[in-house]
Amino acid sequence: MNKIKNEGLSGFKPLVFGAIIFLVPCVGFGPFKDNPHSSLAGVEQMQVVVRIGLSRAGPTPQLLQEEVKKQLMEAGIHIVPVVGNDVTGSVPIFYVEVAVWQNGMKPYVYFVKADLYHTVQLDRKNGIKVYASTWQTSLIGEGTIERIRHDVSSVAKKFAVQYTVVNQG
Repeated sequence: MNKIKNEGLSGFKPLVFGAIIFLVPCVGFGPFKDNPHSSLAGVEQMQVVVRIGLSRAGPTPQLLQEEVKKQLMEAGIHIVPVVGNDVTGSVPIFYVEVAVWQNGMKPYVYFVKADLYHTVQLDRKNGIKVYASTWQTSLIGEGTIERIRHDVSSVAKKFAVQYTVVNQG
């Protein structure tokens, strides 16, 4: 199955759809020169939110959310339940968005984007706090529902591995 992973191009992310390539500015990749994953240090708990957009076909958000939670819990991250739509920002949120297209035929074409959102303080002025994404990855692929599920799980695992490296010891 074809898959394109985004690893960033100087603050831009390539969005490939067919033969057209778009460079999308990427918010949240501040100058973490020494350790690009340092924003993961000390995060002990988070909420997990998975949303599926642009589709009436494909896997359910609940199924994908369980896959993501499993990967994060295996890394030792405590998952705080989301009650109703209570995503307040009081704890970090691992947010996964999946867009699935099906043109009456299989395989599906899909885009998976994951962010870690949490409250951060701006360096330029003490006391200013914003809710921002400090970790992000995405991919585009095509395949079956099982392949979508696998790729969502692999995005969560990528986060979990980077989290574990930063928080060792």
